[in-house]
Amino acid sequence: MSFKIPFRHSAAYLMIAGFVFSFSANAGINPAEANQWLQAFRANPRAMIDAPVIKRNVKTGGPIRPMFSPFMVNSGRFIDAKNFYRHVKFGKGERGKAGIEANDRVENLVDNGRRVVRRIEDMQNLTTARTETMPWSDTYWPLFGGTLAWRYADPNYVPNEKNFDQTMKFVMQDRFAADLLRNASSLDDLSPAEKYDILVGNTVCPTPADRDINNWNDRCFGFTKRALRQGKGYWDDQKQVEGWMGICHGWAPASYMERTPYTSVRVVSADGFPLKFFPSDIKALASMIWAFAPYETKIIGGRCNAKKPRKDEETGRITSQDCFDTNPGTFHMAIANQIGISKRSLVIDATYDYEVWNHPVYSYQYSYFNPQTSQYTTNLKDALIPMTAYTNDKFKKFRDPRTKSVVGVVMQLQYMIENEPNHKERLDDFDNDSYTANYYYDLELDETGAIIGGEWYQNQHPDFLWTPSKTTRAQSFYEEVATDRWMMDAKLPPSWQLAAQQAVGQVYEGIPLRKILDALISESNRPAR
Repeated sequence: MSFKIPFRHSAAYLMIAGFVFSFSANAGINPAEANQWLQAFRANPRAMIDAPVIKRNVKTGGPIRPMFSPFMVNSGRFIDAKNFYRHVKFGKGERGKAGIEANDRVENLVDNGRRVVRRIEDMQNLTTARTETMPWSDTYWPLFGGTLAWRYADPNYVPNEKNFDQTMKFVMQDRFAADLLRNASSLDDLSPAEKYDILVGNTVCPTPADRDINNWNDRCFGFTKRALRQGKGYWDDQKQVEGWMGICHGWAPASYMERTPYTSVRVVSADGFPLKFFPSDIKALASMIWAFAPYETKIIGGRCNAKKPRKDEETGRITSQDCFDTNPGTFHMAIANQIGISKRSLVIDATYDYEVWNHPVYSYQYSYFNPQTSQYTTNLKDALIPMTAYTNDKFKKFRDPRTKSVVGVVMQLQYMIENEPNHKERLDDFDNDSYTANYYYDLELDETGAIIGGEWYQNQHPDFLWTPSKTTRAQSFYEEVATDRWMMDAKLPPSWQLAAQQAVGQVYEGIPLRKILDALISESNRPAR
């Protein structure tokens, strides 16, 4: 999740660990900025290792701000929050030496598997690359807004994280979609969930009790109810639904596993009402299905559960294995192999702490620095040094004993971020938003030049990396129920309606039918007629 702040200048100044840094708005590694950072680390590594990672908006150059409040950060509650919304499982461990462990092997993540390129020399043609398919931006569909029940285009719909009962009342009572249907009101401003319910015929609401979101009559706007219920539990327990809660864990994989919905799509509902799904509505359905449907996932790295992870007193380096992950050697090989060779995205937890997580990476660029002199360079030979010549190694006691040489790396990632949904009839690539982030680390090489580990120069480094398998599909268990063929200018076939109603009840959150999502995306990609 992310928030944008205004920024109008081509350069900015930022104080980090007592040092004032200037940085450009342009994407790409800035040698002067990199040298400035490296010299600051050389002068005071204990301070710089805990400094925040410099991130900026690719369009504006503006820095980002975290989504968690100072209270959430200082109390450590953001760790629990992140863990809940990652929706991935890890083993446990606190092993001290943070090398490349069993859960941190690059071949378990990248598409080229056992054909992973490991030698730094063999990566010299992989210093910059981008994915063949560009991910797309979408909102994280916040829980306090009702997730997919958020009427984002309705000016009367003003959700508040401290007033979620009013959000539920607005949708299910004050401006109930079934009443709007009876009054022949415009349906364009309805939420993606409400439009989906109307499309598949979930409009059977014979009694006032059917408006209760706890009523399990899924035929009465069941998808909308389930979208609202995701926030209701927090409201009932805490009388607040935190603003950072949402389904970014669904948007991130959907953004590159699904084609971009470009144009609005007109359809006919099961009851004969005309409906328009804007590109933002279709993205919402895609994000929802990837958030909660089962699919095969590949992941490397550990999960940092420690609110205050153990650190080495001398260097400030994190010693907890789970909070040190992903090892920089694995990280470097994963980026170079997955994006540089396979040309396919992956999802990055951009820092182990509170700032951002679950964002799809689409490009990278890296250069080098000499660990002994802390000088930035684009020449590998100028940066690569044998361990015998590395006389001021600050991480000497953590090195893999097999290490024969070390090289420093400055890696800049570009990853897609969330933005606001809208009622644009047609989207283009400029409707996407992205950030860059610079990471500093070194790589440990064995006698063959293969990467066997490394050391982070920042404690705020990527926590873990994951991606759906290349050929996997997020879908319901009821796709085969939907027989016949749906003509987009006709009502949904009865078998599709039945399958969609069953899919809504598949899990607590409810998911869209894959066949409906595919049809909407295909129609949204048709050339203009």
